[in-house]
Amino acid sequence: MGLRGAAGPGQAFAEAYSADGPWGELFGRAGGFLGTELYRDSDRPGRFLTIDRWRDEQAWQAFLTVFRPDYETLDARLEGIAAAERSLFEGSS
Repeated sequence: MGLRGAAGPGQAFAEAYSADGPWGELFGRAGGFLGTELYRDSDRPGRFLTIDRWRDEQAWQAFLTVFRPDYETLDARLEGIAAAERSLFEGSS
């Protein structure tokens, strides 16, 4: 899949991080994954927020244990599309 097509990096990000994109497909293989939400900033079209929902932090950690090689491969392939990434869990500080 060509993620950096003529539509530009914003479109590449939307394709990669949408619910039916590579990340959603990979996460969907794991138990405890509840879905991905992708939001585009209406004032800055190239800025997005993704929310990957997991049953709990243990489901996320179990995903990493089982799928780490696939996760790291995809992360490397999509390097540079996302400017920042942060994991937050409900109840975390």
